[in-house]
Formats: sequence, structure tokens, C-alpha cells
Amino acid sequence: MAQEAQEILLSSKVHLACMNHALSSEGEEIMGLLLGNTEPHPRGRGCRTKVWATFVMPRSEHKSDRVEVDPEGMVGAVQYAEKMTKASGIETRVIGWYHSHPHITCFPSHVDLRTQGSYQYLDTGWVGLIYSVFNSKAHTKCMDVHAFASGCHNRANDAVTFKHMTIPMHIMAEEHVTQIDTGNQFNSVVSLQESFLEEEAKLFEASKAKCEVTGSISGALYGASVYNKNAMRILQANVMPLMNTLQHTIQTNTQMLTELQDEELRLQYTLQQLQAEEMQFGTPNKPANGTKALLQSP
Repeated sequence: MAQEAQEILLSSKVHLACMNHALSSEGEEIMGLLLGNTEPHPRGRGCRTKVWATFVMPRSEHKSDRVEVDPEGMVGAVQYAEKMTKASGIETRVIGWYHSHPHITCFPSHVDLRTQGSYQYLDTGWVGLIYSVFNSKAHTKCMDVHAFASGCHNRANDAVTFKHMTIPMHIMAEEHVTQIDTGNQFNSVVSLQESFLEEEAKLFEASKAKCEVTGSISGALYGASVYNKNAMRILQANVMPLMNTLQHTIQTNTQMLTELQDEELRLQYTLQQLQAEEMQFGTPNKPANGTKALLQSP
């Protein structure tokens, strides 16, 4: 049997990426895979799971109460982890999964426990995270996150049942979890939008193929209109706000760059004046405190 995780160290970047993904859909559950590795636990029992990246998976079906791990998505995640390993020299592998619980608690269902157990007993340190979103507490919208594993309860009549096990989790800065620079969080946000569009494209192709078999022209037109509508909804609800954020970031960075360039010119002018005075008089006049500190700094 594979070792069970006794503790999770979760990168704060990963936490934000998972949270953004969970908040992207209020009516349906979303899911993705967690990437990282394990290490022996300091207390000598089991292992510690360290998570430093995510892989967004297109949903094989859209349901409000369950998600399933798509085999094709799993292959893509493994390939992505192998690329990270080659690029960084630090082993990265698929180490767990996360999904959302819109409008319900963060505790796993029997389906969640079965899914967790099926992977957990094949791989060391496999963990599950559940993000409870759009859940009402005291008339406020809140979000909770829960880390869990599945414990084997019994094997009566060859039927394995699983019990819920809570895993302690610590959300930490990335540098305390891994030496790999996983890049900007915009990458995960962009891949999320690509995943949404890919889901809609798959649904459209399935509907189109069915209409070709039945010869239903009206069904094909309806499927195309639904696809266009959903694609525009994604653009309006997700991509356009992202573009606005990027444009605002560019404007802010451009303004900061202009201010820094002006400051550079001012300091160069001050330095030239000081050098000219030193060449003329031997000892420059006493500069302002800020300029003196700047010139003395290494």
C-alpha cells in the first residue's frame, strides 16, 4: 500500500489559482489536478505532500453535484509534470486533485471518498482539496477549503468502503514549498479560459456529430447557436474582465516606468553636477541627505 500523506504544504500561488477556478462556476462543480512531490515526514510516519503547481482539466460532464477525473486530462497532467521536471531538474508529479462544492459544505461525499481512495492506494501521498464556494453563513457569502484523504474502512464481501480523514494543511509562500519558479498567476488564469472554451467546443462537436447521424438541420442550427451563446458568455464573464485587468496592469506599469525614468534622469543630472563641482573645487558641496545616502550605498 502506498504511504498516506500526514501533512500538506500548499503554495499560496496554487491556493489562489484553485480559488479562482472554484469561483468561476456557481452552478457546476469544477476540478483540476495538483502537481508537486512528497518527502518523508519529520515525525517519521507517512509522508509530507508538497504542492506547487496545478493543471486545469476540462470537465468530461457538467454536473452540480459531482466531477470525474478524465483519463485524457490525466495524461496531459503527467506530460506537463514531466516537462516541469526536465526544465527545473526537480521531480514534479501529479500528487492529488481539487474540486469545488458550490453552495454546499467542504466535506467530501461518498463519491469524493471513492475517487480519492482509488488514486490514493496506487500512489504515495495522493491528496484531495475541496473548495466550498458561494456558501452562505450568517447572510454572507464565504469560502472554505478542506484537505482530505480516504481511509480504508472494511473489506466485507470484497466491497471496500472508505472513511473520511482530515489532513493538516499549511498555505505557505512558494519559496517555502519549492525552489521552482512557477511563474505568474496570469498563466493559470489564461489556461482556465482555454479550458472553458475547450469544454464548449467538445460539447458542440458531440452535438454536431449526433445531428449529422440523424440528419436534423434544426438540431444542428440549435447546437451552433448554443455554442456561440456560451462562447460569448465566457468572453463576457471571464475573458473581458481579464483583458481589462491586463490593460490596467500595463497602464500602471507604464506609469511606474515613466516615473522611474524621470527619477533616473534627475539623479544623473545631480551626479553630473556633483562630479563637475569636485573637478572644479576638489571637494563637492554637501549634497542633500537623500542624494548622499544614494551615493554611499553599494
